[in-house]
Amino acid sequence: MFKKTAFWTIFILISVINIFFIFRYFPKVMSFVNLDIKMSRKQALKKAANLSQKYRLGPQNYDEAAIFDEDTYTQIYVELEGGGKSVFNEMLKGNLYKPYRWEVRHFKEKETNEASFWFTPAGEPYGFSEKLPESLFLKNVSPDSARIIAENFATDIWKINLNDFELAETKTNEVLSGRIDHSFIYERPKEKINEARYRLQITVSGNKVTELKHFMKIPEAFGRRYREMRSANNTIATASLISMAILYGLGGILFGIFFLMRKKWLLWKQAVLWGFIVAFLGFIARFNNLPLQWIWYNTAISKNAFLMEQLIRSLLAFISDFLLLSLTFMTAESLTRIAFPKHIQFWKIWNKEVAASKRVFGNTVAGYLVTTFSLTYIIIFYFFTTKNLNWWNPASLSTDPNALATYFPWLSAIANALHAGFWEESLFRAIPLAGAVLIGKKLKKQNLFLVIGLIIQALIFGAAHANYAAQPAYARVAELFVPSLLFAFLYLRFGLLTGILFHFSFDAVLMSLPIWITSAPGIWFGRIAFLILFFIPIFIVLWNRLKNKKWIPVKEKYLNKAWKPTLEKAGEETETQKIELKDFNPKLTKIFVIVAVFGIISWLLFTNFRNYTLPLKINRKEAISLAKKELQNQGIEFDENWKILATIQNSDNSDGFVWQTAGKDIYRQFSGKYVNPPMWKIRFAKFSGDVALRAEEYNVYVFDNGKTYYVWNKLPEASEGASLNETDAEKIALNEIRQRYKINPQILKKINASSRKRPKRIDWTFVYEDTLNYHLPEGKLYYKVAIAGEKVSNFTRFIYVPENWTREQYNRTKPAMILQELFKTIILLISFYKR
Repeated sequence: MFKKTAFWTIFILISVINIFFIFRYFPKVMSFVNLDIKMSRKQALKKAANLSQKYRLGPQNYDEAAIFDEDTYTQIYVELEGGGKSVFNEMLKGNLYKPYRWEVRHFKEKETNEASFWFTPAGEPYGFSEKLPESLFLKNVSPDSARIIAENFATDIWKINLNDFELAETKTNEVLSGRIDHSFIYERPKEKINEARYRLQITVSGNKVTELKHFMKIPEAFGRRYREMRSANNTIATASLISMAILYGLGGILFGIFFLMRKKWLLWKQAVLWGFIVAFLGFIARFNNLPLQWIWYNTAISKNAFLMEQLIRSLLAFISDFLLLSLTFMTAESLTRIAFPKHIQFWKIWNKEVAASKRVFGNTVAGYLVTTFSLTYIIIFYFFTTKNLNWWNPASLSTDPNALATYFPWLSAIANALHAGFWEESLFRAIPLAGAVLIGKKLKKQNLFLVIGLIIQALIFGAAHANYAAQPAYARVAELFVPSLLFAFLYLRFGLLTGILFHFSFDAVLMSLPIWITSAPGIWFGRIAFLILFFIPIFIVLWNRLKNKKWIPVKEKYLNKAWKPTLEKAGEETETQKIELKDFNPKLTKIFVIVAVFGIISWLLFTNFRNYTLPLKINRKEAISLAKKELQNQGIEFDENWKILATIQNSDNSDGFVWQTAGKDIYRQFSGKYVNPPMWKIRFAKFSGDVALRAEEYNVYVFDNGKTYYVWNKLPEASEGASLNETDAEKIALNEIRQRYKINPQILKKINASSRKRPKRIDWTFVYEDTLNYHLPEGKLYYKVAIAGEKVSNFTRFIYVPENWTREQYNRTKPAMILQELFKTIILLISFYKR
């Protein structure tokens, strides 16, 4: 049937119809396609430079990085609880909020000062944020003056109509230099998406505007519901991972290689070669993504250290990937060669006498055309499950908009799609199905084992992708069950090639979408490069057809049934010969032993094993009893629905700071007073009932002497409470400090006062500096009180660690972390060492 002209005519005609269907309805499923991206990476960098110069933002002689990113969390909220994909598509068309945007970062190594700039897909400025070092002082202004500066800047310079907003929250914070930063958060009172609010934040640092940022305020209750949903997704994916490790890894690859080597059926050279090619393309793709990594570069370390870290991690990933791919490919091909005698030998498909055949040409073209069927199926599946079953699948699929910010957006799409297509078809299809056929033949129940194999591979493949966000949790399993059977059919009927090309082309189309929807200058080069690489398999077949000047039928010697293991002759090595394990060079072994002994002796001699922290003298039961007593004193009682969890909380960052800046004697004096030693954390929480109401919990921190360090009462966002002004809320905060720590409020200096608008209350947080009881040259002693409505929800005392010390500490410890990664790489390479 597959050789008849009528079949191919109908097949191609349906594929064309599928293409028209995809162009018509795909934008309704994939919101990203509806974007009109007019700005390129180069243009974003140029416009950011102009803004930096105009408003004097960021460091001089800066380095720059850019990404094209998406507010995924807002998208998920809108799709799940804000009206669905249609509402999100309308958001993309409107001007109230831009979930997709360019971000450009200006930074300089070893400097805290940096700036970020945001632009819409069309290239319009959308906001900025500058980070100033806390040691920099600027002239301070009053809160009212700061608000005037912020609002004039927004209206006069950025042309934002603040009549559409109302002030929702404020924040005042004094940094170490004495500079006071004011933040004002405005909210649109009329427009919203369900309970999500459109917001605008403007920050004035001293007398300079350092931030103007649009964002969506998503309800906290949704975050809890979403995390609960994701936990179910991850549970299914974890079960699949365990099944893969046992069935495919242990049973398929390891046992399969052992079985194949004993039978001398294992061919490994071509598998290793292709493992290297696919892994190396992935290695190159990681460097292609390097421009994205600079967005998250910590300027506390040098650029060279950062690049070395990226190189080492990429090298480690390449080595592990190469090993996994090679083992998978050699197992999959060898099992297929034995299980399916009528298939063409996979490693000879591109042989000049095989590639120039109608059979290989048909298998190749079919792999591309079937992609249209899969995309059509997904669109229909999404429409049906959304409208009839109320299911949810995100409108993002495998597309990463950040690809537009890489050096070559087309390269990552090709490399990642090839990796997924080649490896997943080998692992999820060839190994289980060929294994099932061979076991079935051995037990004379081939059909039974093949059916079992078909079901298992479909379930594991779908479950392996269940960690993608979807609702219900098994939605991805159901969605991918049919494609899994289609992949299996292609493998059973035609071999690995068609399924690999199908999988590769499907992923490549989705991953390359960014380069097809943008109209930025110069994008045509990327599109042409993508198409050339995308159709290489067809080009190879057509090239061999031209060389032979005609179609050549596949000779029987190229079928799997014609393959015979090469018998070993005296003095000769064969491809299936067992690999001889060799010892290390004796001299090298002695060096390793000497270095290891020296390292152990040095560790014993120079390590201070003394524990300077206060030991925990109370057990878990006593800590829980003390926590209950503390809450009872506050009038809080628990019923049987509350569960109690106890863990040991380690000391915080301030212990290392005090130790290094003041010495061990001061550290011991401060431990348990200003520096937090290890303590018991007793958590009271509910794990049943409405997920939003379960947000309420109590956390009691207990020292070993039975003294309560602090109590944190977390309330649900929707809980009712008072809406106090700053003056009334501060009275409560100061009274709590007076009673809790026996401190006269007159010695306190207010450092931070921030409000947070809740649906039915206003929360406040205050931070004060103790100006009398802390005498160290660096750092500050702070008291923090959080108020929910009119109730104190949290109080604590801590040593504030200066920003410069934290950065220097990170810079000191990072080289050790990089060396650790380097030694892992060296050990991995040594494991392959041969004399």
